[in-house]
Amino acid sequence: MQINATIQPSKMQWGMTIVAFLFVVLLSLLSTLPLLAKVVLLLGLAGYAFYTYYAGLHQTRLVQLIHMDRQVWRWVTVLPKAPLAENKAEGHLHSLHRVGWVMVLGFRIESSSKCQIRYWVIWRDQVCADDWRRLMVLARFWTPLEMNPSKR
Repeated sequence: MQINATIQPSKMQWGMTIVAFLFVVLLSLLSTLPLLAKVVLLLGLAGYAFYTYYAGLHQTRLVQLIHMDRQVWRWVTVLPKAPLAENKAEGHLHSLHRVGWVMVLGFRIESSSKCQIRYWVIWRDQVCADDWRRLMVLARFWTPLEMNPSKR
């Protein structure tokens, strides 16, 4: 199975982020914290908003997911503004969670020195309808890796 998707910035994700941000700001303003603690909290939230905006997380990405064998997947991520900056990786599909409008793919990347888990969050409005259907098929028929009985 191969999925070639162009992941656009998500309006749903930004909407949920803004609602959560405003909720935390409202709770912090209505709390009984001292004024200095409120200022520090609001500055931290503003710093986080600044970081997420300028970190490039809102850029369009070209993503290619390739099912290699059993549970091994390879993916390539390319940012269109910097085509030489490719991010190639290979790993086991570790977890997959979905709700009607969002899907979270977890990949376990093993190297000789460490094991790392990388999560991808894909919102419904980030991909075209055909790619979303392919991801739904993947979610419907995916089963987790069987644990090695000696490692339990």
